Amino acid sequence: MIESCSSISNSILLPCASIRNSTATASYLQWDCSISDNSTVSNTILMECSTIGPHSVVASTVLGPDSHVSCGEIHCSLIGPNTNSHHQSLLISALWPMGRGNVGYGSNIGSNHTGRIPDQECTIGEGIFWGLGCVIKFPVDLSRAFYSVVAAGIQLPPQRCSMPFCLIMEGSSSKKDDNEVLGRNEIVPGWILKSSPYTIVRSEVKFKNRRKAKRHGFYCGWMIIRPTIVDSCVEARNLLKAVAKKQDQVGADLVYTESQLPQLGSNYMTERGRKLGIDTYTNLILRYVLQGLLQQVILLQANGKVKSRNELKNRLEALLQKPSSNKMIAVTTHDKASWPLMPWEEELNDLESLWDHQRSILQLEIPYIAVGGEASIFTHLKVLLGKLVSLEQSHAAQVYKSKQRDDLRGTSIIPDYRSVHTMAEDDDVIKLTNTRTKDTVERVTDVLRFYDGLELDHERRSRL
Repeated sequence: MIESCSSISNSILLPCASIRNSTATASYLQWDCSISDNSTVSNTILMECSTIGPHSVVASTVLGPDSHVSCGEIHCSLIGPNTNSHHQSLLISALWPMGRGNVGYGSNIGSNHTGRIPDQECTIGEGIFWGLGCVIKFPVDLSRAFYSVVAAGIQLPPQRCSMPFCLIMEGSSSKKDDNEVLGRNEIVPGWILKSSPYTIVRSEVKFKNRRKAKRHGFYCGWMIIRPTIVDSCVEARNLLKAVAKKQDQVGADLVYTESQLPQLGSNYMTERGRKLGIDTYTNLILRYVLQGLLQQVILLQANGKVKSRNELKNRLEALLQKPSSNKMIAVTTHDKASWPLMPWEEELNDLESLWDHQRSILQLEIPYIAVGGEASIFTHLKVLLGKLVSLEQSHAAQVYKSKQRDDLRGTSIIPDYRSVHTMAEDDDVIKLTNTRTKDTVERVTDVLRFYDGLELDHERRSRL
């Protein structure tokens, strides 16, 4: 449909696409796309169910499925699915193939001109959130900083940062006398996982519910916590553990820069931030592998073939044997710029190959799981499943706390805040998290009850 447009030229509209009160030149609109309300679009591909308008300027861009641009300006960019730029903002020369991010009001992601030639760009990782009024100076590579936040008002100098789920914020005033960190922003690895896990759970729900594109499931239907992301966290956690400490500082005064850890980019990290990153990455890794273990032992129980303790022992030992091929996804060093593995390149699409990946990490994280240890395989299993329950309950508590923090701040500042906002205890994301946690606890309880029954039967038979 074309309605009230002053100029439309060399453009293609597939079924249910529309242009209203706007201009379009050399553009291609896939199914259910729209350009509306005084927008100007040229040399642009709008993939299925993407929208531009109102009052937007988009040129020489590919806009991914289910993405939205309103009141913003985008030039010479590749934008992935479920990406939103709902306010006055600028995005130039951005390579953002996995999308799923947000551009805040007043963000200037586009200093691509060095005074010589406009040939600089920005590579952006999945789920990046650009805060209000941030200024990004090219070139910048955040392609491996999955689901990270660049805080409001930040000026980000040229850099390559590879810490997933991190927060980049203004440096602390207490560090201004330290010449090594003077003028730098502070980075907190894993901050999202610790202080805002609600964001991740809500995003999973949001991406699922807002996916209207029917023809791009292979491209925009992947999970957030998946092998590539987990491997990135393994690499980041191991780097944080291995980084050399400075000899002239101790304790909380210890700081790190790219000279000790290049993956930090042009930022500094405190010792407290390093420990937080290690803890949060480790918890995510363990939740991922232990959920895989739980799924596998449930399958052992469900197939009905396990009738005795000895048979169960043999099957569990076989289950935990080292996989025939290490399915951990290769990661690159910081010495060479490269794209992370795209979700459709993972080749871990079936339950067996996914378990191979989870098992390979499990054996690295918990070496005592190796068959032949002093404790029985049943003791190991009980400890691991108990650890999973503890981790899931802790995660649910953190999700609740991160939402409750906003509620407490709002009610202390805004009159009648509680009467018009959904509090944490009534929030759908919180309820979903609690339901998932309860389900995990029940499944673990059922598995252990089944195994205890086999143990009792074995003891009975031994006494006969």
